[in-house]
Amino acid sequence: MKAAGTAALCWVFSIVQRKDRPYRGTALQGLTMPTKENAINQLEILARRGFFSIPIYEFEEIHDHDGNPVWKCKCKIKEYDKIYLSKSSSKKESKKITALKMLKYVIEEDEKNI
Repeated sequence: MKAAGTAALCWVFSIVQRKDRPYRGTALQGLTMPTKENAINQLEILARRGFFSIPIYEFEEIHDHDGNPVWKCKCKIKEYDKIYLSKSSSKKESKKITALKMLKYVIEEDEKNI
């Protein structure tokens, strides 16, 4: 499933980058290929451009059976019905994973409206 999602995302961005088909008025205009490292910033850019409200991240620290911290992150955008969750031993990593999931969803929704 991950490979299929990544392939679809690559296809979307190959269309965006074609010079013979300008991408006007969509959320994707001017964005680079989404990665875990840039997803938080790209969501904020889209929000600041007025496509949707600023994403809300909620965190919860839990512990595994050995007592090690595990961070749960939840991402929600008011205009969308989806909520994405992730878990990681790092709070920052958990946020990046969740933001990438949300960004991929936003891109898919944007593609439906073309």
